[in-house]
Amino acid sequence: METKVYNSFSIARAKELFLTDNVINIGDDFILAERTNEANYDLLRYPCRIDAYVAAFCKQGSFKCSINLKEYEIHKGMMLLNLPQNIIRLESKPSEKAATLTIIAVSTRFLDQFRSDISKMLNEAITILDNPCFTLQADELNLVQEHKAKIGRAVQQECRDR
Repeated sequence: METKVYNSFSIARAKELFLTDNVINIGDDFILAERTNEANYDLLRYPCRIDAYVAAFCKQGSFKCSINLKEYEIHKGMMLLNLPQNIIRLESKPSEKAATLTIIAVSTRFLDQFRSDISKMLNEAITILDNPCFTLQADELNLVQEHKAKIGRAVQQECRDR
């Protein structure tokens, strides 16, 4: 019996293959990127793992994906959270309506530097595993945009200071 091997992408590889423009990064441990449907999504058409915690916010357009064999349709105003152990696959390319995503990816190594009480995060982790895609309310959308802008400024300043 043949065993199916899944592709696994590090942040460095994902940055190289999918996130070539509008990328702010701290080495290969943190990425903040804007992405539209001209990205090379062909490699994501097959089940794969991304060795990072990924949050993708859909600003416009839509696409279908599966996470751990459960299908989702992501559209404007939705957030997708992907954990490193998840198997993800893009079911369809983003719609022709120029799907735009804000993507934040953080390596497990980077998060390990911030030792925190795992028991406090357990409930949130279980919720994310059960519901990795969800629609944000208007106040949550504003908060995402504010935090994205702050993170972008902080990372750019950090890069300038190095």
